[in-house]
Amino acid sequence: PLFLTYQTAATWTRDENNLGVGMAQWKASKERKNLFLVAPSYPVTDKGGHLDANGSRWMGWQFAKVATWSSVHRRRWRPVEPVKVEQVGKAIYIAYHVPYPPLRFADIYVANAATIYADKGFRVQDDSGYLTISAVEIVSPHVVKITLASEPTGTAYVWYADKTVHSGGGNLCDSDPTVTDDLYQYLPDSGMYAGANIAALVDKPYPLANFSIAFRLPAGFTE
Repeated sequence: PLFLTYQTAATWTRDENNLGVGMAQWKASKERKNLFLVAPSYPVTDKGGHLDANGSRWMGWQFAKVATWSSVHRRRWRPVEPVKVEQVGKAIYIAYHVPYPPLRFADIYVANAATIYADKGFRVQDDSGYLTISAVEIVSPHVVKITLASEPTGTAYVWYADKTVHSGGGNLCDSDPTVTDDLYQYLPDSGMYAGANIAALVDKPYPLANFSIAFRLPAGFTE
């Protein structure tokens, strides 16, 4: 049988165990041929953690897209995920598997607020602590470059979608043009919060770009 899962992220991720739950979900999807990691949970709308009505439909459409990809088109699904992390001086390069190149940065929704982070959701840690990030840029359809203010000492670890600074989210996604048949709806008489009345989304299809999984990986990682 085919198993589809999302990656636990946003409010429910934890830095104290190095994103242990999300990393375990990713690892399981790499080890089992019948388990696909559809997407992380952080990009869509929620009520402070639990997905709201629109967020649930939005995520449901992602599951339907991946189910079609695998069951109808008979293709193995892989989300936007890192395949290599390399450090060169003050620069760290992260190569990704990208279902629909090129990579790009886009807003996510933290609760109902459209959010884009200056560092796009990345942190870098070395033996001395967390390092200052000078820039995060996309340098090829599959590669992100992080420029640091100083060269790491010891082993550098790259975090993406940590809880402490980024509420378990980040802004890196692919260019999948797929949109849904359903439209985002604001129904105040059905118990929806006023914050769900988002002009950029109301009465529009849900976009189905694929956002990067959350991860913590050392420089030198390669799949």
